[in-house]
Amino acid sequence: MAEIGAILRVAAAGAAALGAWFIYDRAQKEKDKEERARARRALQNLSTRISRVLQKIAEISTRLQEISRKHENDPDAAPIADIDALIFCQNDLSSTQFEISKIQTETQNLNCSDSQLETKKREIMASVAAAQEAKRSTEVELATAKQALVARKKAEEKFLAFVEILRAKKFFENVEPGSPEYETRMQKARQKFNQRPPNGVQPASAS
Repeated sequence: MAEIGAILRVAAAGAAALGAWFIYDRAQKEKDKEERARARRALQNLSTRISRVLQKIAEISTRLQEISRKHENDPDAAPIADIDALIFCQNDLSSTQFEISKIQTETQNLNCSDSQLETKKREIMASVAAAQEAKRSTEVELATAKQALVARKKAEEKFLAFVEILRAKKFFENVEPGSPEYETRMQKARQKFNQRPPNGVQPASAS
């Protein structure tokens, strides 16, 4: 009887241990399931954020191209307002760098426990690299546009000084600003300005 009792106690202990193992295994599986769900949600959030960054950079690039086309199509367009627009573009572009770096760090630190999540993680890192390259390319566009507009601004300032010289010579005498005759004379003044000799010597008269 003692032997049977001992066997029963061993069997009971084994059953308890087995039951505890099953409970632990089930709890671990639930934990892993929750971790995968959290990782999946985090990856989805990161994917959405990097897509927004790429879209924002594309919008900035489009704005820069519109500004460049505007001045290509209209050489006489005033550059002041567009220089201000470039500053906004620059600020927007700078803000994307912080978000790109943040997304990159969060993605790298994310623990992915299965191949599907790891594949999604690699896709996001590829999008991060694409965003970094798009930002660098847009920075070149921005620098080029800024250089062109600054040159245009300086030329416009010289033109306005030229107009003042003509005004002192009474070139605009007896015409009202905004009138057709005034606009005709302003166009003639710009033509003369654009025909200046390379040394920048102002002509005595625009007539």
